[in-house]
Order: sequence, then structure tokens, then C-alpha cells
Amino acid sequence: MLFTNVLCVLAVVAGADQELEQRLDRLVAEMEEAREDYRVPGMTLGVVKDGEIVLVKAFGTRNLETGEPMSVDTPMPIGSATKAFTATAIGMLVDQGKMNWDDPVSQHLPSLNLQIQSDDPDAAATIRDLLCHRTGYPRMGVLWAGLAVEPEIIFETASRAEPQAEFRERFLYNNIMYLAAGEASAAAAGMSWEELVQSRIIDPLDMDATIMIADTPKEIELMSLGYQWNPDIDGYDLQPFRVIDNCSPAGSICSTPEDMGRWLQFLLAQGMAAEQRLISTDSLDETIESHIQMMPELDYGLGWMLEEWEGRQVIQHGGNIDGYSAMVACIPEENIGFTLLMNTMPTAMQEASRSMVWRNLLSEIEEQSEDGDEKKDLQQYVGNYIANFASFNDAVMKVTAADGTLFLDVPGQMNFELIPPAEGEDKWPFKMTDTIAVSFHPDDQGQIASMKMYQSGMTFELPREGRDLPSGPFKKAESTRLLGSYQQVNEPIAGRVDEVRFENGWLVIDVPQQMAFKLSPADEDGLHAFRDFDGLALSFTEDADGNIDGLIIYQGGMEFPGRKMGGLEDAAVGDPLPSVEELAELVKQYGSAEQAGKEVIRIAGSLSIPSSGVQGSFELLLASPSQFRILSDFGPFGRSITVVDGEFGSEKSDFAPDRILDGTELVLVKSGGPGLSSNWPSLFDSVVVEDWAEIEGEQAVKVTATPSGFDQPFVLYLDPETGLVRKAEGWIFAPNIGPYPMNWSFDPPREINGHELVSGWQASGPEIGSTVFEVVEVSTVPMSPDMFKMNMQPE
Repeated sequence: MLFTNVLCVLAVVAGADQELEQRLDRLVAEMEEAREDYRVPGMTLGVVKDGEIVLVKAFGTRNLETGEPMSVDTPMPIGSATKAFTATAIGMLVDQGKMNWDDPVSQHLPSLNLQIQSDDPDAAATIRDLLCHRTGYPRMGVLWAGLAVEPEIIFETASRAEPQAEFRERFLYNNIMYLAAGEASAAAAGMSWEELVQSRIIDPLDMDATIMIADTPKEIELMSLGYQWNPDIDGYDLQPFRVIDNCSPAGSICSTPEDMGRWLQFLLAQGMAAEQRLISTDSLDETIESHIQMMPELDYGLGWMLEEWEGRQVIQHGGNIDGYSAMVACIPEENIGFTLLMNTMPTAMQEASRSMVWRNLLSEIEEQSEDGDEKKDLQQYVGNYIANFASFNDAVMKVTAADGTLFLDVPGQMNFELIPPAEGEDKWPFKMTDTIAVSFHPDDQGQIASMKMYQSGMTFELPREGRDLPSGPFKKAESTRLLGSYQQVNEPIAGRVDEVRFENGWLVIDVPQQMAFKLSPADEDGLHAFRDFDGLALSFTEDADGNIDGLIIYQGGMEFPGRKMGGLEDAAVGDPLPSVEELAELVKQYGSAEQAGKEVIRIAGSLSIPSSGVQGSFELLLASPSQFRILSDFGPFGRSITVVDGEFGSEKSDFAPDRILDGTELVLVKSGGPGLSSNWPSLFDSVVVEDWAEIEGEQAVKVTATPSGFDQPFVLYLDPETGLVRKAEGWIFAPNIGPYPMNWSFDPPREINGHELVSGWQASGPEIGSTVFEVVEVSTVPMSPDMFKMNMQPE
């Protein structure tokens, strides 16, 4: 009998091993398919399950030119997944009594004195606040991404910075705060951050192939080459390796899938390695507890992002460095985790990988039916659906069916395979990532009339081509008093103009560079929930006479008030709108640079980035809106020179690789360039006068303007007396990201050294704060032959 029981146990174990092998094979096949679809040249994958490293696999190539295959021994940057190492090392010091999570930062780092925004005069930023990005400061990339600067200079500069949000009220990602946390831990430990992490984590876990800071030619040569997909050339751009030595605790570690497997084994074993406890469960648990909400269904701990997958907690963090991306994630309840390292950035493969791993290793995956009736049923969903949300502007998303499978082609991305809904459900998840799904909705006759897309707590409705979405519950007569433009008054979104309008029975708030959100009818407290976005609501405010004078947007426990700038009633009785031609004629008096002939306008002045504490200077040489040179000097942190000469452009910078500007990047550099205020008529291919608006209490003309070669419009607010742009909402091109929303505001014109032009301007973007330019000197200088050469070298 005993012998029989042993045989049964062995059979069960063998069956489990066989099932795991089959699941891993299926995962590898799906990962390879996704790698090709997401245009990832090469990647490595490591999977940990039940305390064992069960898979280490390489895909693709590490060098596109030579075709050298990727290997599992090739180290690649893990980027911001380094942050969890920093937080864990601090937890070890907490165990020793050398630090506490709630120690004031100044206790360990006197050179950093953050000017936090709080009603409590005794409030002070703590180590915990640094590690969960809730200090109120946006990204301070200018402080670390340029020239090598001593930490003391970085901290002294950051101490002058102005916060953009209330202390502990909003998640604002900030690498400098992790530099500070790392330096504070070094001071407490009596050794450098690198020595601390190496001795407390890397060495005990036998992560022998891991490199703390890759800053020597020999170390860099070990790496795969890094790439970025360039849609303008339908190919890859090689990215120079970025040494992360200015901000190491935020993102410097490079590793392999096997070494990262040991890191995951340690985490899933609750801090144990080789039968030794390296960190207490209390300290480790502190890192994976929620400390602030990032967005609906996504929180931040200490160095980790926290979400759920089918009711189970997921701990994860991505990493992005020029040419490289990473994803590290685990589900402690299932004792499973994985690391994916890739030699391209950015890539949606980061998000997709989690769903692929969890589904293939944990879910029951049913074989697809070959039944002919089911194939026939798919035809009812086939067709075109019109998208108007996020970056989509009347974009066509096409649903097709092939071999019993439904596909959704997302413009500019890929053709995604859809998984049939689970029993009792109506959502079709994307095969690559079940964080995105769609559902189909019939009309009264049973014909599919619309599709809904679900992602990150948001719901987007797409009517079928030729169909209209169902009308909403609002009555226009009752909604008229609410309609109009509302200008946000608080940082970090001060100056943003949101428009409330009536569309097809819905009250809609159009947020620039985001989308138009439908509102639900007000509840008993007067709150209008955002119909398609969990966790957002707004209410309208009234003055003493009962007139609507503003609104308040509620998100994540925070309030964002907006002042009403004008409503439908005002627009109906306003003066006749000027034409585009009339506005263009007005602006000519402000010195279209093209009139300068052989002379060039030279504009010089100061620049500052209040949210980073940086002060510097700029010099602009402007021959025309399509021919200019601008030097931005950020003091000890570096400088950049951008040159545009017609259809050619280049940028040489201490913050990013020197590069030629072409395609979409060149279009946006010119459109959002120094000629925007007075030379807008020549910058845009299509200009349409929309309505009257109000900017800082003064009347303005709202205009939408679309540049040639870019399908997203800019919104310009023009002074009706001068034709100058007072405010603009548009886009810049951010290296490693692509088109990125940006707002500009321009000071009124004044005479400077005999020239009539704007006296300053400000550019601001989400999570990066504002850059303020103040004009000090204006003159004309002769144009020289090499002034706008592409190969211009920094002086």
C-alpha cells in the first residue's frame, strides 16, 4: 500500500511538472509573437514559481547590425525597478535602528530643505514621503539628466524649488527624491549607496552578473545595444548608453533574468535567502503597502506599484532608460514572479507582459472552438468603429475576424487578438494584456451599434461607422447656464482651460490634450461623476446671485477649482468673431521675423524652472518661424542648442543624445517654437476660428490650428486687438516618449530696445512643471553663413 501511495505522489508531481512545462512553452510562444508585434529587437525573460527559477529565456537580437542573438547572460538596465532595491535597503537599516521610515529627511541629509506646501507649520518631508512620491514636486529631470553634478549642488538647487501640489495629497513621480533617499541611507549606513545595496542585497543573493552603475567601457560593452522605434523612418534609431551616475538610487542597476530571479525569490520568500533573514517581514511589508493612490486601481508603495489581477495583489515596477525597458512583477499569493528586460524604449510590451505571464501560468485557458456557427457569429462585430478619445481624433478602429478569432486594429499600434468573454461576461480582453478589453452593444433591432473600450478605470465609447451614440439624459435648456470655459486656478494645472459643453444629450467637459469626458446627472450632493472614468467627479459653484461662477474637479481626495471664463449666454451676444485673415493681418505689426531680410532678431534673457529651483539664461536668433537657433543654458546642469533651418533641424544637448530633427519631431519643434506667438499664421496648415473666450479676465479669440504632418490640433487663444497668441495648448516632441502635451502662455507685448514684442513666455507640461522665459535684451544682428548650420557645435 505504501509503495502504491508513493507511485501516486510521483505521478501527481510528474503531471504537475508536465503541465508547468506546457504552460511555459505556451508563454514563450506568445512572448515571441508579442515581441515581433511590439517591435522589440531583443529581450530576456526570467520566471520564478514556488521558490524556483523555472524559466530563463532569450529572444531576438542584441545587435541589429550584426544580427548577434540575445543571450540570457546579457545584462541590461532595469531602470526604475532599481527603486525597490533602494527602499528595501532602507528597510534593512530600519531593522537595525539606524533609520526610521518617518525620519525627517533633514535628519540624514541637511543639504536638502524642501519647501513643502502644507497648512501644518511643523510638517516636514520624511524618508517615507520621498519613497512614495508624495512630496508635491513634479519631475526634476533637469537636475540629473545632464552634466555630472555633485549631490550637494542638486539638493541645494532642489531646496529652492516650488512645489506643484499640496504635501502628501498627490502622486508626483520624482527621481531626485530617490537620489535623496539613497544618499540619506548612505549617511545612516556610513557607506555609499552602491556599497550599501551591494553588501546587503546583491552579494547575499549571489547576483554576480548584476552591475550597480555601468560607467566603464568594459561594463557598457557587456550590454545589448539599445534602440527606439522611429515610425517616421519605419525603423530603429540606435540609442547611446546613458550612464545613470547622477541619480543612481533611482535607476542605475543593470542585471540579467537569472540574477533578477534571485531577487524575486528573496521577495517571495518574505526576506529570506539561503535560510537567512535579510529584512524583517514588517519592513518588507511596509514597502508593499499602499501609501498613495496613483490613479484608479493603481497605488504606490515604497519603490513598488500596487494593483490587482483577478482579486490578487500584484507588486510591480517598470523601468525605462534610453534604449531599454524593463518590467519586474510578482503575485505573492501565488508565489510567482517574472522579470522582462528589453533593448528598446518605449514599448507597450511592459504592460502587456504582466497579463501574458499571469494568464498563461495561472488561468485555465480553454482551447478555441472551431465550431462554424461561432465563426459566423463573429461577423456581427466586424466593422469600423470611430475613436475620439486620448490621442485619437476621428480615428478608425477596425474589427476583423479570421479563423474563428476576433481582432481589433488600433491605429498606430497593432492588430490585437481578442479573447472571447468568460461565461456570464461581455468583455473581450486583449490577448496580450487583459488590462484592456472591449464590449459590443446592439441597438433596439439587435444590430451592433457601438463598441466600448475599457482601460485603467476608463470607459470609451466608439460608435460604429455611420451610427450615432445614444443620446444622454440632459436637457439643453437646463444645461445652458453650466456651459462655457473654466480656467484652472491651482498648480500644477493652473491656467488650463476646460470647456463644458452640451453634446447629444450629454453634459461634457473637454480637458485639453486629454479628451472630452461625459458627466453623469448630479447626485443629491450636486456631484457629477465622470461617466467613463472611475474616481473623478465635479460640481459647479454659484455666486451670491445664483449665477454659475466656477467648478471644482475632485480626484483622489484632491480638489481642483476652476473659474468660469464665460458661458453660452455671453457668446451669443458677443461681438462678431474676426476672421483668420483679419487676425493674421493684425499680427504683422509685431515684426514677423521674415521681414528681417539679411538681419536676424536676437532675443536674450533669463530662464527659470521654479519646480526644480533651476535658474539660467537663453539666447534666441530668429530669422523666420522656420529658421532659428535657441541656446538654453541651465547653469551647472547643462545646456542645449536647437537649430532649425527650413526642413532640417538638429539638437545638441547635455541632456539627450545629439540628433537630427525630422518627421514629427521637426514639425512640433517648429509649431511650438519661438515664433508661435506672432508667427502662427505661417506655422499651421489649417486654422479655424472657433469662439470667443476669456484669458485672465480679458477677451480672446479661440482658434484651433493643425500643423502639416501632425493630426492633433493646437488650441490658440488670440488677443483680438493684436492677433498675438496669449495662451496655447499643444504638443512638443519628447525624446524617448514622442508627442507630449504642453501649454504656453505669453506676456503682453512691450517695447524693448526699439522692438515691439512679447516680453516673456512660459511653457508647462504635466508632471514636469513650467519653464519661464523673461526677455531682457532685443537687438538685430547680421546673418552669418554658419548661423543655422546643422552641424553647429556648442560654443
